Amino acid sequence: MDLQGTEPRRRELGYVIGDSTRWRQGFGTQAARAGLTHAFAQAGLTSIWAEALTTNTASVRILQTLGMTEIAPGPDTSHRRFEIHRSARNSLP
Repeated sequence: MDLQGTEPRRRELGYVIGDSTRWRQGFGTQAARAGLTHAFAQAGLTSIWAEALTTNTASVRILQTLGMTEIAPGPDTSHRRFEIHRSARNSLP
């Protein structure tokens, strides 16, 4: 999990979960959730965005599960871009 970028209050969330033997065990959701928690609670960020390949339905589902909203296509039609703000994160269960 990492938070990339140079904007003072906004970063891009990224995560990678090893080889395919580790997929579909909830690790991606856990890693992404930990990233959001750190970003908002410890790093004081106000906005996080992420991209997922359109064909990577598992990553799209993770971002949606965490309350991220699709804001725009990615840099091309093969990506989808999502964002969440601190205020929205605080209102999630």
